[in-house]
Amino acid sequence: MRSGGLDNEATFVRPGPPVRVGQSRVPGPDVVIAPDVPCRVTAGEGTERFANAENAATAPIAIYVRREEDTDQINAGDAAILATTRKRYVIKSVRPYSGDKRTAGGDPRRELEILAVGDGAL
Repeated sequence: MRSGGLDNEATFVRPGPPVRVGQSRVPGPDVVIAPDVPCRVTAGEGTERFANAENAATAPIAIYVRREEDTDQINAGDAAILATTRKRYVIKSVRPYSGDKRTAGGDPRRELEILAVGDGAL
């Protein structure tokens, strides 16, 4: 991945252990896995425009990052928070990225493709 393509930043977090509030258990504070990771963000497979805000809030995105010690710990179920919008996305899958067929492609040993959907939280 060329450094010029990393035009965004994301913080990757994992939901903390549940805590008791009165009679209920609620999710604990997020645990930061990888702070301020340079990344490239693109729209997911569906590229058509969404007609309403409800659909736009759950629009899939793909996040591309370099493989490093902290980014290799990212799993499905974690969350990504984009620096530009502060919007939170739930990670659905993480896999090595071998490149786009239309471009020169990437190196799966050096890049990760993270597929995520918006959860509506800020």
